[in-house]
Amino acid sequence: MIANKWGFRTQAEGKYLGIPLISRRPIKADFQHIIDSVRDRISSWGTRNLSLAGRVTLINSVLTSIPIFSLSHTFVPGNVMAEIEKLIRRFLWNGNLTSNAAHLVAWEQVTKPKSAGGLGIHRLEEWRSILVAKLAFKFLNNENTLWVRCFQAKYGNRESIFSTKSLYVKEEKQQYKTLCGGLAMVAPPRLWRTLGLIPTLL
Repeated sequence: MIANKWGFRTQAEGKYLGIPLISRRPIKADFQHIIDSVRDRISSWGTRNLSLAGRVTLINSVLTSIPIFSLSHTFVPGNVMAEIEKLIRRFLWNGNLTSNAAHLVAWEQVTKPKSAGGLGIHRLEEWRSILVAKLAFKFLNNENTLWVRCFQAKYGNRESIFSTKSLYVKEEKQQYKTLCGGLAMVAPPRLWRTLGLIPTLL
């Protein structure tokens, strides 16, 4: 309606800096390019005779870093992260994506810190929680920035945005719920009480 009134040119949904510009809930297909990037990188290493330690190093330094930019800016569906971790597990135990070697240790144990008996591989779900908390921290401490002002103009002030009641409104956007969940990781307990928060990450 606004475009028709003022004669603005519109276009179909696309991407900006690799981030999908969509008005609906993100789906796996929107992030297929990330999955393909991880798969292509593993395929390029498949002919090398890498040790287990070498594969762990590549996983932590390269593979788990590929989706970080998207995780820090938008809601990435869980099935996207599950698919990426599936590729990482195959690379860890097989060295490639074609053979099917046995997975000798449970993934939950592998992703524990080395001090706890694991290999120190980073879980993408944990990365997402950290980045969401970082986003919530910026929201609390940069109220004059443009994106915070736009967010508050749409959803109200911070007291109403982060109220316990608002966390369960099904009609709200996923970005809104994600930001609300991140606050529980960065807000001090006294702010939970002041704003009516629950100290859990959604």
